[in-house]
Amino acid sequence: MSENNATDTPDNQDPFQMPDLGTYSEHTLASFPEGRLVGSLHVGPLPSPETLAAYEANCPGAAREILDAAKENQKHRHNTEKQTLSMAFQHQKSVFEWHERKQKIDSRFAAYGQWISFALVLTYFLLIGYVATLGHVTVAAVGFGAAAFSALPRIISIFVRTDRRKPGSKE
Repeated sequence: MSENNATDTPDNQDPFQMPDLGTYSEHTLASFPEGRLVGSLHVGPLPSPETLAAYEANCPGAAREILDAAKENQKHRHNTEKQTLSMAFQHQKSVFEWHERKQKIDSRFAAYGQWISFALVLTYFLLIGYVATLGHVTVAAVGFGAAAFSALPRIISIFVRTDRRKPGSKE
């Protein structure tokens, strides 16, 4: 470093720049004394008691501030979890109510469909009876046979296949 240049002083150097260590040979590395690296690991929301005591020794009142901050953080976390659970519960409740309304509407439409089918079948048979009273017995017999052997079993199968069990039952 030159003595005239103020920017070359160690105080003005980039703290993230690695110093030039040169090259080391095995002999140089072997000449370092063996030592142990001692460390500790503490996991938790608060520092270890030793670390907390060191904070208090260096800055009186720091331990109290750390404990107060941890309490506030815990209180905030609990409130956030309560709000999240409350919102999830409200969502589940609204979904359940929506499904109940949908089931009522579906069952109402199913009942309407059954009544309409009944009315159509009844109208068809009344029409066949009317045709028979007009003297067209053959046409009425063919119409009755067609209904009895094709359309009527299909309509009845719709009613028989309707699943009338309640949701969640294991019958």
